Amino acid sequence: MPSLVAITNFSRTPFSAASAASYGVLGNTTGTASAGGIAGSFEGIINNCTNYADVTSNNSYFDAIGGIIGRSTGTINHCVNHGLIDGSYRSGGIVGEGSNIYIYDCKNIGKVSGEGAGGIVCDIEGVINDCVNYADITSEGLCGGIAAHSSGGTINHSRNYGSISGNSAGGIVDMCTSDIYDCANYGNVSAGCSFGGIVGDTFGNIMKPMEIVNCCNNGD
Repeated sequence: MPSLVAITNFSRTPFSAASAASYGVLGNTTGTASAGGIAGSFEGIINNCTNYADVTSNNSYFDAIGGIIGRSTGTINHCVNHGLIDGSYRSGGIVGEGSNIYIYDCKNIGKVSGEGAGGIVCDIEGVINDCVNYADITSEGLCGGIAAHSSGGTINHSRNYGSISGNSAGGIVDMCTSDIYDCANYGNVSAGCSFGGIVGDTFGNIMKPMEIVNCCNNGD
């Protein structure tokens, strides 16, 4: 198994979608199903990275795209995305899909759209701390200001200021089993199905009900 890699203080300026899908110099790229402004697929630690590029995909069922990383396991700290993230089954402002991941102090400023879309991450199993989304998020399916789908883990001290619109939608997270603490939504939330200022829908474990503590919704 390869050793983990650390990326620090990296800034990426605009480039084509094709180069995004194959850009593997900075991490472990696992094919065209994952695309990110910094790396397609990555296992390790990423610190203080910024993406200004647009990242798009062909909307494959297996796609995961993000402003920083398409798919990731590890830690992402102090990263910012300014680019447009568009067209994937899993589109995230910072990460498309994260497993056993910790995301800390990250900001998304670029609009995110796709079959599933989240301001910070689309699909996560892990922890999000102190993250902010400023951009509008639109989806034909699940969408959330911070995450579209979150299972296990926690979302802490995070805020959404963007408008959220999809088939189902949540100001912080749409489909959720994670605990949520000290989060706030300031964006408008609309959906054709289930929606909520903090959570769109829950599917909690009856042996461990999820907690939503000290959260507020200031959007419509």
